[in-house]
Amino acid sequence: MGLSQPLGSVIQGSLSQGLEVRLHPDISVEDMRVGKFLVVQGRRSQFFCMLTDVTLGTGSQRILAHPPEPSNLFLQEVLAGTGTYGTINLTPMLMFTQGEDGSGGDVSYT
Repeated sequence: MGLSQPLGSVIQGSLSQGLEVRLHPDISVEDMRVGKFLVVQGRRSQFFCMLTDVTLGTGSQRILAHPPEPSNLFLQEVLAGTGTYGTINLTPMLMFTQGEDGSGGDVSYT
C-alpha cells in the first residue's frame, strides 16, 4: 500500500470520541492493525490518529443469515464494499493546520 493511497472516508465522529472511517471496497480489514498511525486529511488540517478498532459491517441481515461459502470467491468479491464493508475507529492525537489548498477528508497510511 502506498503512502498516499486513501483507505476510506470519515463517516462520523468527534475529536473527543474518535472518528469512524468506512474503508474503500478494495481495502481489506486484514491489512488494518490496531496501534498503527494514520493521517486524516481535512480541508485545511491534517489529523494524526491512532487506529483503535476494526469492525466488519453488512448492509443486510440476509448476508449474516446466509453468508457465502469460503470457496465462493466470486460472491465474496461481489458483496465486498456494497453488501459488506469494513470500518476503522481512529483516535486523533495531533492536528496540523496547513494552507488553504488542502484537500478532502481521506485517510491514508503514514
